[in-house]
Amino acid sequence: MRANLVTMTGASVSLRRASAADEPFLERLYADHRRPELAPLAWSDAAVTAFLTMQFRAQQQGYGATYPDADHWIVSEGPAPVGRLLVHRGSVEHVIVDLVILARCRGRGIGTLLVREVLADAGGEGVPVRLTAATADPRLPEWYRRLGFHIVEQNDIGARMVSSAR
Repeated sequence: MRANLVTMTGASVSLRRASAADEPFLERLYADHRRPELAPLAWSDAAVTAFLTMQFRAQQQGYGATYPDADHWIVSEGPAPVGRLLVHRGSVEHVIVDLVILARCRGRGIGTLLVREVLADAGGEGVPVRLTAATADPRLPEWYRRLGFHIVEQNDIGARMVSSAR
């Protein structure tokens, strides 16, 4: 993966390897992504924060156990971190394990740029890319379709999607 990229709108985006020092940002990013879906529950702020902390730790442990050798990137726009890209590069396929951009930074082409980079990387190795898109937001699987993925399996939680090998 290239470390310095430019979106279609001209925004400079950079990738660097995640480290233990990024843990607070990653937890904030997780909360930024998940907090809106908890709003209908009318929980206290303390309860929401505790739940999100527990879920973040479980996610981190699960990803680490399932994809211990994944490339874990922090995505920055200018000097500020704005997202995360976690990619497992296997010999028969690459897996986008997690791709999250801060809500305030979405819609700028950052996610599209990152997916295209993963596709190009996998294409150079002649392997497809697999991912699971949450179906709670129907726009997400449609976005991946526009980027060259197709659904191979779907349930109430997610759509398993695969790109064509290039």
